[in-house]
Amino acid sequence: MSGNQLIREFKLVVVGGGGVGKSALTIQFIQSQFVDEYDPTIEDSYRKQCTIDNETAMLDVLDTAGQEEYSAMREQYMRTGEGFLLVYSITSRNSFEEMPTFQQQILRVKDRDYFPMMVCGNKADLENERQVGTEEGLDIAHAFGCPFLETSAKTKTNVEEAFYTLVREIRRYNKEFSSVPAAKSGASAGAYGAPEDNAGGCSCSLRLTDEKLDEYKDAFSMFDKDGNGSISAEELGEVMKSLGPTPSQQDLIDMINEVDVDGNGTIDFEEFVMMMERQQGRITISDTDLRKAFVTADTNYDGVIDETELVTCIRNLHYDPTDPSVQSAMQHVLKECQGKIAFSNMRMLAVQLPPPTNEDEELKSAFNVFDKDGNGTICKSELRQVMQSLGERLDDDEIDAMFKEADANGDQVINFEEFKAMMNSKI
Repeated sequence: MSGNQLIREFKLVVVGGGGVGKSALTIQFIQSQFVDEYDPTIEDSYRKQCTIDNETAMLDVLDTAGQEEYSAMREQYMRTGEGFLLVYSITSRNSFEEMPTFQQQILRVKDRDYFPMMVCGNKADLENERQVGTEEGLDIAHAFGCPFLETSAKTKTNVEEAFYTLVREIRRYNKEFSSVPAAKSGASAGAYGAPEDNAGGCSCSLRLTDEKLDEYKDAFSMFDKDGNGSISAEELGEVMKSLGPTPSQQDLIDMINEVDVDGNGTIDFEEFVMMMERQQGRITISDTDLRKAFVTADTNYDGVIDETELVTCIRNLHYDPTDPSVQSAMQHVLKECQGKIAFSNMRMLAVQLPPPTNEDEELKSAFNVFDKDGNGTICKSELRQVMQSLGERLDDDEIDAMFKEADANGDQVINFEEFKAMMNSKI
């Protein structure tokens, strides 16, 4: 690195209930020492320079108060944090059950449906006192759409990896937000008829009719006065008026917040088309569902998914990857993105996926009843719970037989296409 190159700083915040080992985890990472007894934290900040994936970074780590009397301070540090380490103790079920409270508060303060987080089950060295299973930690992390590790500040297990993984999540998040930049005046026309980005990445085209595309371009151009490929959020209401029924003020605000992901107050043409298609009911998949499916499929946390991971992602969205129309959409996006799909490209894929039939919607609702943890698959214990709730008192052999029949690929879970086949076979 040259001497005049700035080192990227990351503001990390460690949150969790009292006594879960937030301070011990932080001090072990910063100072490589284990602090067994520590006074309840009000707020302590630490800094450490690290090299993560060959990039130098300065980590500014804020160790926060977990006690209820300090809870009023949470929103203050949540506003400035770039990534959050959500810590519970595997020896305390109460601390585990607090995780959704912290996660939801972060999302509310940030006004996002996703933000970089990492779930840590701390005190993994106290196995004999365990109250929270590893699978439970994995399940809640999948529900949040973020990575998970069990850590031990005492033995230094996964301590460094937890902080490093959080930095990778921040980098990926920032990369996604910058992967669809505002088009530059004078650039060549892309798949939408809007300018293409020449700095790399892909611009996945939507399968719109020429008439519809021209309609969108005309409306967009009316307000893109300087020809820079973007319109301000304030102009959005006027654009909507030119195309049809005007949404309510709250609907308009919701659409702006959903599309203007980088919060810069402008909307480029791809975001505009995405918003219009969603408003007119041609996109039925929410960004939250897309995010969960994408993060679950991205097993190496590199911010992109390949063809194999895309199949997993599609299944997590309750689509059948062997369906010809779904395969066509997948191959189209893979070709446009040269086999590496970022999350922003998943939004474009959502437009091309076929709309669900009424039958599919009913099956998805039924599937979600079984899929208790929301990870896109049904495990044997979930099947047993639902059957019991329906009054079906099946013994283990009967459950095993039912599960084996449905689990066509033998991976010990039932995905949506297997569930659909099982239900259709009983009709």
